[in-house]
Formats: sequence, structure tokens, C-alpha cells
Amino acid sequence: MDLFADDAEVSDPPAQLWNEDESIIVRGKNRIREYFEWIHERFPSTQLVPFNEVVEGEWGVVEWTTRGMYGIEFNGVDVIHVVDGKIVENRVYFDLKEAMRKE
Repeated sequence: MDLFADDAEVSDPPAQLWNEDESIIVRGKNRIREYFEWIHERFPSTQLVPFNEVVEGEWGVVEWTTRGMYGIEFNGVDVIHVVDGKIVENRVYFDLKEAMRKE
């Protein structure tokens, strides 16, 4: 969590299930920590494997594959904004239908 600014924001579709207001945005380093703990408690054997990274100035893009629990595997992308060495914004994109599909 040291990489996140105190007032960072994470935009992640599963956050709708966690946030009381059903927002996809989690604000603040402590809330982000709680959200990540919630995700890991529900999907403990899931691995996120990055396979492509691009950085330009304060912006970075990471393509990844998630593998793990229930045999689910899907790809996604994080768009990350870094200011003064800290993540201030992290937007997560993936196809929810692909993520929910079981083979």
C-alpha cells in the first residue's frame, strides 16, 4: 500500500458489490486496503499475471491475466496515474461476462 497516495482512487467493477453506495470507485488509501483485503478473502488462490506494461510520463498501462479459483481466467487492463512517485488513480477494465464465465 506504500505505492498509493493517501487520497488515491481505485475504479474497479467488483467494488459495486463492496461499496454501500454501489459505486465502482474506492477512495482513500485505507479504504483501498480494506477493499483489496475483501477481494483476497473471497478469491484467495487467484493470481494476477501481468504480460504487457507501457509507461509514458505519469501514466502507465498494465495488461494482465487473472487465473485461479473456480477455473476462471480472464484478461484485463489497469490504467495507472502516478504523481510524485505515488499512485493517485488506478482504473481497472475487464469484460465482466468473460470474468463470470465458467468453462
